[in-house]
Amino acid sequence: MRFYRIQRLCVSLALLCGSAGRSIASPEVLTRVEQIRSLTREQSAGALPVKLRGTVVYKARGGRAFILHDGAESLSVHLFRAKELGVWKGGRPRETESEVGAVIEIEGVTGPAGYSPVIVPTRFRRVGSGPLPEPRRIPMERLLSGSEASQRVLVEGVVQRSVPVDDGKWTMSLMVDGHPCDVDFQSAEGFSSSATVDSRIQIRGFCSPVFNLRAESTRVRLNAWGKDDVTVIEPPPADPFAAVHLPLNGLLPFSRVPDRFHRKVTQGLVNFAIPGRFFFLQEGPHGLR
Repeated sequence: MRFYRIQRLCVSLALLCGSAGRSIASPEVLTRVEQIRSLTREQSAGALPVKLRGTVVYKARGGRAFILHDGAESLSVHLFRAKELGVWKGGRPRETESEVGAVIEIEGVTGPAGYSPVIVPTRFRRVGSGPLPEPRRIPMERLLSGSEASQRVLVEGVVQRSVPVDDGKWTMSLMVDGHPCDVDFQSAEGFSSSATVDSRIQIRGFCSPVFNLRAESTRVRLNAWGKDDVTVIEPPPADPFAAVHLPLNGLLPFSRVPDRFHRKVTQGLVNFAIPGRFFFLQEGPHGLR
């Protein structure tokens, strides 16, 4: 919040300079998402003026933020931050003004947000409707780098965890190309843990990297809307205990078949447990959490 108080001052000064007949040389107005995404964190914090047209391709519940695609690239628009900073001039926009598929003209300034550059809008208006961009298959190296933040991508992996969360949402954890990937869905409708865990699926979603306090990407994460964003490639076995049986000390052996991230069945004596969190299994001299 301290950073955004500083940014609010920058925004206010920028607007003041603009109202003074631009007696001070004003920065170039940014008209493409590419220009904004090319800014450093320090540059985006300078509240540079933005004016562009794009299609809303994703919107979080409550309308606090959405993702805008200008035909080439996408980035986030933080309406909630504009209201917090006191720069929003668009009144109370109707829900349809920024629904998915709406083509809008937007004015605002740049901001660094928590990780990547965003638009802090001062106003926008709907001028039509448009399609979503096709999702792209991105190498894991780029996904891990965080450079695809806010872009629509396609990933394929094996589901390790699939559970409901608060407010009617759903979350999954997959192994994608040997790396963990979290997916947060806005709607839990139609999802089932038993029907998804251990399945191989494709997901279409928007990159939203997990980042640390230094604004560094640490983990791959996607945002998606719901079940329509998922394609099942291989469903899980009807009986989870029909999976491959392995001894406790041989859960990750060499195999010509790359099924490392699918379920395995093992057995042992429970010798310690914290209910609802974890337990220890013991089989002869071998133990496992």
